[in-house]
Amino acid sequence: MTSEILCGDSFFPFLRYGDRYRKFRKLGHEGLNPRASEQYTPFQERESRILIQDLLTDSTKWSAHISRAIASSTLALSYAVPPIKSYDDIIVTRINDFMHRVEQSARPGEYIVDIFPILNYLPESLAPFKKNGLKAFTEDSKLFSGLFKDARAREGSTCFTTLLAPKVDSGAVGENEASWLAGSMFGAGSSTTAGAQHVLILAMVLHPHVMYKAQAEIDAVVGRHRLPNAGDRDKLPYLRAITREAFRWRPIGPLGVPHYVNQDDEYQGYHLPKDSIVFFNQWAMCSDIEVYGDPENFRPERFLDETETEENLPINTHGEGHTSFGYGRRKCLGQSVANNTLMINLATMLWAFDIVKAKDANGNEITPDKDNMHDEGLVVVPAPFLCDFIPRDPEHLPEIIAQAFDAAH
Repeated sequence: MTSEILCGDSFFPFLRYGDRYRKFRKLGHEGLNPRASEQYTPFQERESRILIQDLLTDSTKWSAHISRAIASSTLALSYAVPPIKSYDDIIVTRINDFMHRVEQSARPGEYIVDIFPILNYLPESLAPFKKNGLKAFTEDSKLFSGLFKDARAREGSTCFTTLLAPKVDSGAVGENEASWLAGSMFGAGSSTTAGAQHVLILAMVLHPHVMYKAQAEIDAVVGRHRLPNAGDRDKLPYLRAITREAFRWRPIGPLGVPHYVNQDDEYQGYHLPKDSIVFFNQWAMCSDIEVYGDPENFRPERFLDETETEENLPINTHGEGHTSFGYGRRKCLGQSVANNTLMINLATMLWAFDIVKAKDANGNEITPDKDNMHDEGLVVVPAPFLCDFIPRDPEHLPEIIAQAFDAAH
């Protein structure tokens, strides 16, 4: 239902392995590999500055501000669009509606056609699921095609779409395929990155000693007269370790993305028939005592050596320290973009604010529940919680933000 009907075999994360998957993956890698991702950092830096400006204006809406910033930067790197003003932006809403349909339909047992594929051969008049799914695919194709064409028409812009455009012109990929690939990048990247950013905020609220240690590192590298930028990343090992620990501590995809077994297989005495749906227990792997020792503790130092200046990452984690980005051919293509977004946003927020527990009417601190998570389909994120963003330098912060915007222009 999800891949074939609702997405017309065009949504990259759910494509079966084959020629189209290999083509999509190659194109995605060319536009999202670590080196290519560097050209998107201006979008990410721009949104981090808007984010702290919004937080300075009204931090009670911090969750909405974060979701807006990440949606806006992801739209920009996909289509080079100007900053959006609200998470309720019509484009974001339509793509989020698409992702919601995908997530709901991907749940095991949601549609009987996934259990009895022969039902897919029924005419639409006898199969309402097919009629509705094909209608949604047509509408989503129009949305992605329009965004793709608009991005191509923007002169002087560099984004994922403009990198795909020559491939369309040469006939290496069809325009509909390219438009769906670009749409997939936003759909799969925005909500997951926002979820991870919320985990980072939760961790800062619950572990102030980690926050203060990160702020000391940021101040030593950046100083107090400018905002952090992507060029500071390699000089902030502790901040990078915090991001790795957030992915491990509360993985937003605790069961990963469902996989098909394309041939009969055996694993530790279990027979896995061809076409079985397999889930991998991401939560258990990220909480493996033999690997992490004290998995329930939020301890970024686990990813650093004794001097805390060099990274010390567990083996078999592909240089990430965790397995939340997946494995092999199905590994997330956007991991470099996600890591950059999270690091730039967190560095900028911690440079500007102390992120602390909110207080009730009687002045008592409100402690969020680290285990209160909200299931949004394939992604699990922290349930809404209160916290306060206290400016570290309220007198000069507006001036420094203004200077950063002036420098960017």
